[in-house]
Parts: sequence; structure tokens; C-alpha cells
Amino acid sequence: MRLSWIHPLVVIVVFSISCDEALPPRQDPSGLFFVQLQQFYRYDQNNNNVIVDLFIYNRFDETLSDRMSLTGKIVITSNRDTSVHKTFELSALNLIHGTYDPAKNTLTINPGDFAEIQVIWDFTDDYGLSLPSYFFDYRVDRTCRQRLISLPESFTIAGKARLYSNLGYAQSQLSFQIQQFDSFVSPRDCIPI
Repeated sequence: MRLSWIHPLVVIVVFSISCDEALPPRQDPSGLFFVQLQQFYRYDQNNNNVIVDLFIYNRFDETLSDRMSLTGKIVITSNRDTSVHKTFELSALNLIHGTYDPAKNTLTINPGDFAEIQVIWDFTDDYGLSLPSYFFDYRVDRTCRQRLISLPESFTIAGKARLYSNLGYAQSQLSFQIQQFDSFVSPRDCIPI
């Protein structure tokens, strides 16, 4: 029992020689996300539009899970005339893939998994004008005389989104070319595209 005083002495010594230096500032890992844009021209009986998907892949080796704060925008701009553009402001309504818990407003992305954000462009610009009425230059489609097809037009899509308020924006850019049809013609009447 004569050594019972050693335990409190050890605690005092340990605290007296502890470091008074501050921890280094926190640095969030960089390069958390791989970002990819894709577009698809949807032309069928009910649709004549472009679907734009922004994929945000988790490249980090840990699961990301936090309160979702989806903000950002996707802008589609004509390469020929940059005054022709369409802007989509992003919100939680644009999230179509991801492990999202709406009750807790929590988005979880496992390593290698992704969140997918989607907008659908119906060929209107930011002023509400229809591009088929003033922008596209149409000719008779040589494969189907019952419809018109536009001359090729090039556009650039710029997308940026922030999934969590404590992280920066994930962004990407994509250029694409399109020939837009003026109306739908049944595959029974014309060669399907």
C-alpha cells in the first residue's frame, strides 16, 4: 500500500509534459469526386428533348454521408451564338439516383457509388422562346420526307453542383452536336433513328 501515491503522481507527470501546441488546421480531402456529364436526345411519340445527367462519383475511400444541400446549375449554351442558352437551377428535386433519406435530408454515397442529377431540356431558352421557332435551320429529312431535320448545331453543357454545404462544387463540361427533328413520325412510316 506504500505505492498507492504513485498513480496520482503518474497522472500529474503525464499532464504536465503534454504538448501545448494547437492541432494543424483541418484540410478536407481534395479530389473527392469524379464528375461526368452525359446527354441523350430523346425523340419519340411523346418526347422531343435532351436529357442531361450529371454524375458525381465518390472517389474517396470512405462513405460520405451528411445533410444534403443540393445547389448549383446546369447551363446549355449554343457554340454558334452564345446569347442562346438555357439555365437550370438545381435542387433536391433533380436528384434521381443516390441513397437519400428525405426524413433526415441525408445523402449517403459509398466509395465508388454516385449521385445522379438530371434535367430535361425541351429546346426553350432562358427567355422562354422555343429554339425550333427561331434558331434551328430545318431541311427536309432525306430519310423521311414527312419530317424536317435541322442542320447540325453544337452546344456546350456546363454543370456544377454542391451536394453538401461543407464541400465545394463538383463541376464538369461537355460539348455535343445535335440535329433536331421538327415532329415525330412513326417508325412504320419512316426509318427509325
